[in-house]
Amino acid sequence: MASFPGSRRPSRRIRIAAYLTLASLAGLFAAHRLLDHADARATVGDTETVLATEPEPFTAEDGDAGTPEPAMAPADAGPLSGDPPPPPLAEMRVTETPRWSDYRVQPGDTLSALFERAGFGAGVLVRVLDDGLAKRTMATLHPGDQVSFHTTPSGDFAGLRYEPGPERTLVVTAGANGVDAHIEQAPVHYAVRVAAGQVNGSLSGAMAGAGVPAGVAAVFTKIFHWKVDFRRDLRRGARFSVAYVERSARGRRIGTGPVLAARLTNRGHTLEAYRYEDDAGDIHYYDDDGESLSPSLLRTPVNYTRVSSPFTERRWHPTLHIYRPHHGVDLAAPIGTPIRAAGDGTVTFAGHSHGYGRLVKIRHFGPYATRYGHLHRFAKGMHSGTHVHQGQVIGYVGESGEATGPHLHFEIRVNGTPHDPLKVALPDGTSVPDGQLAAYHRAITPFSLALAHPDERPALARLASAFETVRDRRRVADTETQTRGSGDGGKMAPPVHLALRSSDGLTGAAD
Repeated sequence: MASFPGSRRPSRRIRIAAYLTLASLAGLFAAHRLLDHADARATVGDTETVLATEPEPFTAEDGDAGTPEPAMAPADAGPLSGDPPPPPLAEMRVTETPRWSDYRVQPGDTLSALFERAGFGAGVLVRVLDDGLAKRTMATLHPGDQVSFHTTPSGDFAGLRYEPGPERTLVVTAGANGVDAHIEQAPVHYAVRVAAGQVNGSLSGAMAGAGVPAGVAAVFTKIFHWKVDFRRDLRRGARFSVAYVERSARGRRIGTGPVLAARLTNRGHTLEAYRYEDDAGDIHYYDDDGESLSPSLLRTPVNYTRVSSPFTERRWHPTLHIYRPHHGVDLAAPIGTPIRAAGDGTVTFAGHSHGYGRLVKIRHFGPYATRYGHLHRFAKGMHSGTHVHQGQVIGYVGESGEATGPHLHFEIRVNGTPHDPLKVALPDGTSVPDGQLAAYHRAITPFSLALAHPDERPALARLASAFETVRDRRRVADTETQTRGSGDGGKMAPPVHLALRSSDGLTGAAD
């Protein structure tokens, strides 16, 4: 064997040490290959990746060719790092966690722009809108609305969530054959709220400052407008308190229910109003003695701008050009202004009648009847035999028939004889029947105490308890279903206690 000058043949001990060194280097090289192999199979992003590998066997091809593998390694031989080797597992497992991304609707945004900003093309949008529920719910987006997109780690569309309102959430889930959409309904909570304050400027400003919703403030003024001229009679220092129902979902107020009770102290005189239903199913606001706050018949059942023609026995007719009686008052108002029933009653006629044009006739209690002429159109469901309530919309101002401009021709008849609606003597409104007065006073007591002492916890706690007792039996409707007795029309929302209708059943959790 050739050798370098001056070299010596290595001893057996040196040759064994060399073999061990080569074996350790080969093991280190194999470990690096294993790590490179694992890195190549990991996923980048928000994916949670769990790696489990079984080491590949070491062969001569992994080291220097022709280097023999030692028959035995020393007992303390191991990885160069000194760390224990990874436990051998059967296979690699990858657990993927999809992610949610929130996007706010910007002014001028379209659905396609929103989807594009989220990283999805027109194809995904078409798939979503193929579902009728998703298409209807997302038809109108408002600036500030939030859409949450569900994305797989590979960037594919997995679904979305969109809240068209606090109590409703649209949930869209992607599937093999398109998308599935449904609405998640959040539980609605009902609570009775009491607000109070003092008038130092306008009533509306004072109520807004006390946190009273605008709709509740409007009903408050309508309750008392038969007793108080708010423009002329209300004085600085007047105090008010009001109890109403509030609806909430997910911790946010989503609406208000009816005004249950109201109190106004002005010039040393206190007025109270409580919502109550009698045995006949009629709902009105009554004072603390059970007397109605509204008259039996409204003298002007429309928001008019002026009296364009008064009641008279001799008027020059503007189209016939002759003198003839005018047995009603003409109340000028824009076309389409709602016309309301002057009182509870039954429709006896709804149709076209000569000079009246479109006409509605209503028979009320006793000898009283009313007529409403020159209508533009009738309210839905108006026909002979329809039962109406005071303040309910029956039609809309027009100029049909012998009219020279838009107005309501309004008549009040007693035993068939026309009387001036602005001057005729009318009976007081209905009262709580004597047989129900005891129950009425029991029902209003918690409200009376809370309105008189809105800052005292015992009074408010008693009111809350009374409301809970009612809630266990019946449901409170939305503010949008307006009160009959307050003259604001619409379907009557149920009042509290005996004033709650059994058909309305109170649902939802209470606050």
